Amino acid sequence: LGATEFNPDDDYVDYAILVAKKVSEENAKGIVFCASGVGVDIVANKIKGIRCGLGISSEQVKAACRDDDINVLAIASDFFDFEKTSEMIKIFLDTPFSEEERYVRRINKIKQIDFLSAINESIFYRDISVAMENQLPHSEFIEIGIKQRLNYRHLTPPVKK
Repeated sequence: LGATEFNPDDDYVDYAILVAKKVSEENAKGIVFCASGVGVDIVANKIKGIRCGLGISSEQVKAACRDDDINVLAIASDFFDFEKTSEMIKIFLDTPFSEEERYVRRINKIKQIDFLSAINESIFYRDISVAMENQLPHSEFIEIGIKQRLNYRHLTPPVKK
């Protein structure tokens, strides 16, 4: 999914989104790189189901895997040498999620955020379509959108343990 050759004009966003979507669809793990690591971390975390963590040390990566069940690791290529990067990747791939109740509970809360975000996005696009079809003035469109969101705020997703 990554670049096969150096291209100074490519954008990390394009690769990070491909990796994150693949991880989300296949319930896999992925690794993304950019100069600071922050850009790919932000992009990956935009995809539903992704828990990307920016690796800053081997110990921190281990804790992120064990406690937060990260499924994507972001690495700052400008700040780590090959040896340190390889060590963090090995830890990321080898460290299982602890499955402790408090960590499962927290991850389920994150999943609820994903669920509610998806509902809000679908309502938003539906509202835009209705407003455009009916040629509603902007203020009326906003009022409809607010009312719709208030109707859906009580929803919560099914939680798996």
